[in-house]
Amino acid sequence: MLRGVAAVVARTHGDGRTFTWFGKSVILFDFNQMDWQAYNPGLLEQDVFTIPLEAGLIGAMNEFYTPAPHPLIHFPREVRPVQRNSSRHPKALLAPLGAAWAVSTLGYFEMANDRFPISPLVRGWIHTHLATELATTFAKVTFQRPRPFYDMEVAQGLTPRKDDRFSFFSGHASHAFAFAGYSSSLVMKYTDNSIGGMAYTAGALTVAGVVARARAIDGQHNWSDIVVGGLVGATTSVLMFNRVEAVIDDYSLRPAPCQGEDECKRWSMRAMIAPLMMKFEKSDIFGLSLDLQF
Repeated sequence: MLRGVAAVVARTHGDGRTFTWFGKSVILFDFNQMDWQAYNPGLLEQDVFTIPLEAGLIGAMNEFYTPAPHPLIHFPREVRPVQRNSSRHPKALLAPLGAAWAVSTLGYFEMANDRFPISPLVRGWIHTHLATELATTFAKVTFQRPRPFYDMEVAQGLTPRKDDRFSFFSGHASHAFAFAGYSSSLVMKYTDNSIGGMAYTAGALTVAGVVARARAIDGQHNWSDIVVGGLVGATTSVLMFNRVEAVIDDYSLRPAPCQGEDECKRWSMRAMIAPLMMKFEKSDIFGLSLDLQF
C-alpha cells in the first residue's frame, strides 16, 4: 500500500526548490547536489528516476536533432570502404546473445558468492549501456559525419534508413567494448582466480574487437569510427563499474554473509527479487527527498 509521498510548493532553499505535501519535505532540482558524487547508479531509489531519464534523453536527441548542411568532423585522408555489405553482426543477433552472456555471468557469481550484490550491479550494467548510447548519439547528431556509403547511395537514388545516416562514432563498437569492459571489471572484482579473470577479460575484449572490426570490414563504418567508439565504450564501462562499486559500499548494499544453506537460499531469492521490492524511507534521491513504501 502506498503510504507517504511528498511534494507541492513552499519556499526556495539554496539553489533548489523546497516543497511540502502532506507534511513531507521535498527538494527538487537542488543544483548544490548535482555533481558526480550525487550520481548513484545502482541505488534503487535513484535508478527509478535516472534510468528512464537517460533513456528519454537518448530518444529526444534522436528525434529532435537539427540536420546540418555539412558535417562538423572530417577525416579527408582516411580511406573509405568502397561499398557496404550486410552486417554480419546485426543488433537482432547481438542483443539476445549479450543478454544470455550477461545472465550467465551474473548467475554464476550469484550462486558462487553469498555477498554478491546482484541487483545494484544489474542496474549499473543498464546504466553503462545507457551512458554509452548517450555518448554515441550525442556524437552522431553533433558531428553528423555521414556513413561511408551514405552519399553514394543517395546519389544512386536510394533511401538509406535514418539509422544509417551518421557514422561517428560506431554504436556497435562502443556497446561491444562497454559490455566487455563492465563484465570484465565485474569478473576481476568477484573472482578468486586471477588467471581465470584475465582469460575472461582477454576473451571478452577479443569478441568486442571482432564485432567492432566487422563494422569497417562490412563497409558500415570508417576505421576511425570503430576506434573512437571502442575507446569511449571501454572508458565509460570502467568508470561506471567503479562508481557502482562505490555506491554499493557507501550505501551498504552488499548482502550480509549468510549462515547455513537455508539462509543462503533466502539471500539468493531476496537478491533476485530486489528490483521489484520498492521501499524508500526518508531517502535523498538525486535532490528529491521521499518517504515512500509499497
